[in-house]
Amino acid sequence: MILLALAVLVVSVLATPNQCCILHVDFSPVRVAAPGNRDYVQLLSLDRVRTDAHTVEIVAEDGSVWYREREPGVTLSCCEYTRIYANEQSNGTFAVVLWLREQCRDRLALWSQDRIGGMFGIAVDGRLVCFDRLSSPLRDQFRIPGFSTFEAAQDAVRQILAKGYDVSI
Repeated sequence: MILLALAVLVVSVLATPNQCCILHVDFSPVRVAAPGNRDYVQLLSLDRVRTDAHTVEIVAEDGSVWYREREPGVTLSCCEYTRIYANEQSNGTFAVVLWLREQCRDRLALWSQDRIGGMFGIAVDGRLVCFDRLSSPLRDQFRIPGFSTFEAAQDAVRQILAKGYDVSI
């Protein structure tokens, strides 16, 4: 299934979007027949040290150790599968943009409001692929940035759809 990029105004949710980068994830296209895994992509609150709230260790692709909250802020189940697409960013790199279903937007705004100034990250298939400081509440969408080509970002979209929604490609 090929998704066409939607012409939408995408408001950046990162204070400095160039800081958050993809580290190394194998997004090679696959075919799936099993039910989708809605936890395939997770938006997480992170801390560098274990705290009462951040109790689950997660290692980033660069080897850095982080601690996450047990429950993610958002999973793929909150995303509209028809609004997951590759998009060019202002710095010439590409990102995967994931728009939230309307019923999840207020929940994400409240979750992120309580975590402004803290670190957040995105895990794909249980691997922490990017992280940054949260500078403002998230509401409509989030991104997985740092792809060097549109094709690489599009491959990631296909992988997310295949793993998370059981959409054959």
